[in-house]
Amino acid sequence: MFLKSTFLFSCLAVAIGLAAQPTILPLQRNHVLQQTVSQNFSYKLSKKASTDTLKLPFFDDFIYGPGYPDTNRWADRQVYINNDFGVNPPSYGVATFDQLDANGNPYRPFTQFENAPGDSLTSLPINLKDSAGIAYSLSDSIYLSFFYQAKGLGDFSKTADSFFLDMKNSFGNWVRVWRTSGGSLQPFRQVMIAMKDSSYLSFLHESFQFRFINFTHQWGNNNHFHVDYVHLDRNRRMAKTDYEDYAVSSPPTGLLKSFSSMPYSHYETDSAGFSADSVFFNVSNLGKDILNIEVKHKESYKGNVIILTNPVNNAANVPSFGFATRRFAGFKVGGLTGSPVVIDRVYDLREPSIVNAYRDNDAITTKQIFDNYYAYDDGTAETGFGFLDLLSGTGSIAVKFPMAKEDTLRAVSFFFNQSVKDVSTVQFTLKIWSDLTTNKVIKELDVRGPVYTDSINGFHVFILDTPFLIPKGNIYVGWEQAANYMLNVGLDRNYGYLAKKSGANANISYRLGEGNWLTNTGAELGGAPMIRVFVGKDIKLVASVRETKPLLAKVYPNPCYDWLQIDLQGGFTYRVLAFDGKVMTNGDAMDAINISTQSLAPGIYFLHLKTDDGRMINQKFVKIN
Repeated sequence: MFLKSTFLFSCLAVAIGLAAQPTILPLQRNHVLQQTVSQNFSYKLSKKASTDTLKLPFFDDFIYGPGYPDTNRWADRQVYINNDFGVNPPSYGVATFDQLDANGNPYRPFTQFENAPGDSLTSLPINLKDSAGIAYSLSDSIYLSFFYQAKGLGDFSKTADSFFLDMKNSFGNWVRVWRTSGGSLQPFRQVMIAMKDSSYLSFLHESFQFRFINFTHQWGNNNHFHVDYVHLDRNRRMAKTDYEDYAVSSPPTGLLKSFSSMPYSHYETDSAGFSADSVFFNVSNLGKDILNIEVKHKESYKGNVIILTNPVNNAANVPSFGFATRRFAGFKVGGLTGSPVVIDRVYDLREPSIVNAYRDNDAITTKQIFDNYYAYDDGTAETGFGFLDLLSGTGSIAVKFPMAKEDTLRAVSFFFNQSVKDVSTVQFTLKIWSDLTTNKVIKELDVRGPVYTDSINGFHVFILDTPFLIPKGNIYVGWEQAANYMLNVGLDRNYGYLAKKSGANANISYRLGEGNWLTNTGAELGGAPMIRVFVGKDIKLVASVRETKPLLAKVYPNPCYDWLQIDLQGGFTYRVLAFDGKVMTNGDAMDAINISTQSLAPGIYFLHLKTDDGRMINQKFVKIN
């Protein structure tokens, strides 16, 4: 449905007859290398890759994310293990497939017309022989099963896209044994592969492997598939699709009402107002019987318990092959000291009358962090957003941050995506407003293209050259662009909390040309922009940084007619770019150069300078007749 002032989901920015619609696109993964939770069955998660051939059973439900696949089970590390992309998975971790490599970069240049292999997930060799060295037989009833989902909270896959399962036979050849086409969001579906007829005889050997592969358009972080609960074992049967297992199916929601994180000193100014009314998470039941599952949670700080509930007081039924939401009352967190303040959170399940098959997925551990920044997002993002068909010439997008108290603004950070189109050379102006009604700008910075980073959380931080005091009240952080392109800033589809994964985010506003600012009212944009605001005495960062301190360079005249003079001590390279990112001219120079602008049409351009020692300067200039 296309409505005025609505943000639209799209895997590709295509003209549809409605001008200047902000829209969203799937977003680059977040690489957080944490593998701290032990796995199911009898073996534990290793810190280094295993080179041993595995034995049956093989099982992985990916509860050890976010990060890469467990090297005790998998031979590659291309998929992203996470707790965020799946919608009601069997247990809270999934393996997400897209067209980005292990470092978050596209496998190939973006193209709309060619399908090619993307991520793969390949098992280590598995010995399908018994202890005497005799190969298992077809009568051993070996099954490989898994659950899969297209789209999830990411991008929908198209019918031309495919998701495959291959097996390696005794001749070393990969054989395709299952495939599905892409499509819109559906519940997780279980697939049962029975290795029981003669066509599977060649797979019963000592170095058997299997792999999943997605085959899609070359659009980077698009066309998602998700896999969970992979199980290979003997003595199984087709009719036995249930498991004596219940599990945590989603991480618990945050302790804050709107933000995922904020400075603790700001929180203390109104702890009741900032605290969430309730905390909840989803529980799954993979069995055929209704289960009365008890839940508890413990919140602690530096080993001191803040909240501890009794599971007997929190019991409720979970339907067979179904899900239930379990909820606890929210609470205030007062009197804590330190920086940052990190609250350890443990949520646990039990059903006293049965023995659960896989105990590890019955509990989840997470943290509530109060640090030196405001963030709506939870640190991972499923999509990105920006303008679609910006025909007005200029567009601005701003995200509101209500400051709880007066403080010093130090930096802002953005999470940029690599998806569908390469916009690494487009120009935009980062802006901070104190008021949108009067369009009052308190800081702006001309930026030459989004910065894609492989750091732990993927954010790029812009440190302000001059920190300044901001009063209590609203500030607005975003950008202005003067050409038609999708900047693709990150968007957390969970909005940091399951409660707000749908519904409009009214903290987002946009402006077309010189018109009035419009507040987002579209339910399609039910997410949190990946933009953060840093305040306080200092900046503690784990992400790449671009300082805004200017270098000593002279660029004149501005506006210019037929030439532009650049004076800069030392060697440097230069590029003149149009607002759509097209390079108009470029070259090398030492100390000074005079560039002809006679061939440039009247308009606004960007000059990008890079010194021999790696420093960069970006400056806007105007060419007139």
